[in-house]
Amino acid sequence: MAEFCIEEWASATVVGMIPYLVSERKIRQDGRTPSALEDLHIPRMFTQISLSCSHMREIHVFSDASEKAISAVVYLRTISNSGDVHVGFVIGKSKIAPLHTTTIPRLELCAAVLGNELAQTVFKHLDIEPDAATYYTNSKVVLGYLNNQTRRFYNYVSNRVGVIHRCSKPLQWKYVPTAQNPADIGTRCLTSVEELAESVWLRGPLLLIVKMKFLPFLWSLLKKTRMFVRK
Repeated sequence: MAEFCIEEWASATVVGMIPYLVSERKIRQDGRTPSALEDLHIPRMFTQISLSCSHMREIHVFSDASEKAISAVVYLRTISNSGDVHVGFVIGKSKIAPLHTTTIPRLELCAAVLGNELAQTVFKHLDIEPDAATYYTNSKVVLGYLNNQTRRFYNYVSNRVGVIHRCSKPLQWKYVPTAQNPADIGTRCLTSVEELAESVWLRGPLLLIVKMKFLPFLWSLLKKTRMFVRK
């Protein structure tokens, strides 16, 4: 499995928490982290202000899937008393997609389950309970699964929807375009560790950083300049 586990959340030098990354050829056969990743540094603090001093503390969970991998990533968003917004990477994980043939909507559902599991891990280890938790997917099919109250699904779908419902409510799930979904990075190979260091996977998505009133303008600008990712 091209998957690395977090060994120590508070480590200043992070060897783990790297997504489906760089190139399949560069993943060592013994399962250890490629040496290039040992130079990747993550700030020890999740955000620039202390959680106890922040006015609002929010958890934001993004999930995505491709034919090659499923991925989820969690961010902590804090708002200070003066209104300053800070976003910090907390945890991310990618898994190779099952070898047997399955549909993209089902893989997206598996990614949503992964995001749900990561969120529970964060809730367990954070010293302060967050004020809100929001989950994002770029699959409208998954949102349809989660908001369905009448239709019965096959066991594969029903079991996974049940897992998600036990830990989150349908109203907590939102749609996010692929171009604004940082979990998309975890579903494909990156070309270098430098690209990872500068990516929204670690920096956080723009929609969490900017003020909400500027989002429509920025999204239209991104589309006009073609600065978005297509699958």
